[in-house]
Amino acid sequence: MSIESINAITLATQDMRRAVAFYQALQFELIYGGAESSFSSLRAGIRFVNLTRERQASRRTPNPEMPSGVNVTSISLTLMATS
Repeated sequence: MSIESINAITLATQDMRRAVAFYQALQFELIYGGAESSFSSLRAGIRFVNLTRERQASRRTPNPEMPSGVNVTSISLTLMATS
């Protein structure tokens, strides 16, 4: 099996409104959900960024390399593969 590409990535966020606004400012098209949803999906070309709302605050130490207010606690990838 050979991985051809990444089709989608899913990120957890504590602030759906801010996360959706961030990707829309980058010209991603909102195709499902929105600022008040627990799950949102945005498209850039033929690829997707999915956002899921995290309910509890993470106990992890913030990463100083990340922009202020950004706290990624989980990532899920959808891969396109051939055999």
